[in-house]
Amino acid sequence: MLKILFSISLLCLIFRAQAQDEQRELDQFRAEVRLDTSQNFREDLKEITKGHFGTNILEDQRNTTTGLEVSYNTFEDLNRFNFSLLFNADVRDLTDIFYAEVAFGLFLKENKYFDFFINTQNNKYGTMSARAADIAVDPDLLDETKESFFSFGGGPTYRTYYIRDLIPIKNLFETIHAGAGLGWFFEDRSNEGYFGPGIKAELGIHYRASKNFHIGTKLNWNHFWVKRDEKFVDEPQGIRTLSLTWLALGFDIAIYL
Repeated sequence: MLKILFSISLLCLIFRAQAQDEQRELDQFRAEVRLDTSQNFREDLKEITKGHFGTNILEDQRNTTTGLEVSYNTFEDLNRFNFSLLFNADVRDLTDIFYAEVAFGLFLKENKYFDFFINTQNNKYGTMSARAADIAVDPDLLDETKESFFSFGGGPTYRTYYIRDLIPIKNLFETIHAGAGLGWFFEDRSNEGYFGPGIKAELGIHYRASKNFHIGTKLNWNHFWVKRDEKFVDEPQGIRTLSLTWLALGFDIAIYL
């Protein structure tokens, strides 16, 4: 009987020693774990989760095979094509400015693109430029003349989500674009061609309807400095230069590749 009690007591001591060792190891492990409060914590979390948090998640999507609801991370976007139709921002003379623009967005990282654009326009002279002294046409007639303009260029685009603080709609976002380009302006009355550089700025509000498609509206501001060839040697640039500025409002759709 004493041997049995001794054996049981010995086993209890052995198990107790093992339990104490395991507790010491657990306490040591807990002491080594520290919350990362460094400035890189958010970036580290983003890298670990592959961006699957925050406003970049496209909700209410469905798997085409299973029909189940899924979410899509827009950080996984690739390139996109945009097509826009724009009109005069002054709705009283809506068609005084009318043009189509096509853009290719090269996806850089997360919410950043580099857009290449090309457009062709048919606008009234008076909505684009001040009267030029060397165009020998009645000013009122010139202002009503439809002129041709063509431009191309590129610039960065940044996608943000601040609009959701004002309009609580899922999958709504805005884009901010700034670009530079070259433009050709053909003045119909004088039969003169003008060429020069320009800049543009654009603000768009869009609804991401699906992984591959968005629809939206945009406000587009442009300014170009164009000049024609000299009619005589050393003709002053001020006489043969036009400053073209206009503001347009329109619609755009995009297809994500």
